[in-house]
Amino acid sequence: KKGSDLLSNIIAAVDKLHGNEQHQQMKETLIEETASDLLMTLVFAGYDTTSITLAYALYLISAHPQVQELCVEEAISALGTDEKTIPADFNPEGKLHYIRAVLY
Repeated sequence: KKGSDLLSNIIAAVDKLHGNEQHQQMKETLIEETASDLLMTLVFAGYDTTSITLAYALYLISAHPQVQELCVEEAISALGTDEKTIPADFNPEGKLHYIRAVLY
């Protein structure tokens, strides 16, 4: 679908704000700056949020030994203990119920 991506939506929004033809240079500069700023914010905010969330989840699991033990037991039962027996395309869907519940 043409024009449904994030960058196209940003450009369309800036076009609506600055539709006057005599401000074409300003509009092009604003589009570049706005698009760059928004995309960088999304990339870094997403990265930072994910890493903080994962770190905090691991902290909470480590602070509750009974939860940690259940997670380890479930992982071992689903994956085994030998790295060589886990296929590279292993999909744990439907096998890690407790771990999924802890992380969600």
